[in-house]
Amino acid sequence: SADVVLVGDFNAQKQSTRGFLRIIRKIKTSFVIALECLTVQDQVAIDSYLAGELSEKEFLSKVAWKKNWGFPWENYRPLFKWAQQHKIKIYGINGGAQLKTLKSRDKVSAEAIKRISLLHRKSKVFIQYGDLHLASAHLPKALKKLLPLLDQCIIYQSPEILYFKIM
Repeated sequence: SADVVLVGDFNAQKQSTRGFLRIIRKIKTSFVIALECLTVQDQVAIDSYLAGELSEKEFLSKVAWKKNWGFPWENYRPLFKWAQQHKIKIYGINGGAQLKTLKSRDKVSAEAIKRISLLHRKSKVFIQYGDLHLASAHLPKALKKLLPLLDQCIIYQSPEILYFKIM
């Protein structure tokens, strides 16, 4: 029932994106996807790739995947292919490497999520973002500050976080 669902990403593990994909495949209401692995500035390339106007190679070059993200594209490819096939909009929400602090990165992402949620008022926003950013003092707090009435749900995928939460 949440407006925004933040799903933890353990960037180096293929299973994280598989888990995210497993979750969104079950959603029956309208939704869009927001990803940490792409920047806000990548949106034109994202839209072109999803529309089939760019090849995978061209897309990866335009978003400078290896330089800007560095984690294996193969982990994310099935998510993009599924979104392309089902005509699901994907947004980049990362502020980029120039942002040096966790707080500044979360603030930029929260602002992007706010724009996306206002643009898609009747849709849920499913966000894949690094588990560490999903701690209550980070991205969720920045989002709450911008959109105090926004209903958030956080899904952690890192067993380490769950272990320490249980302890």
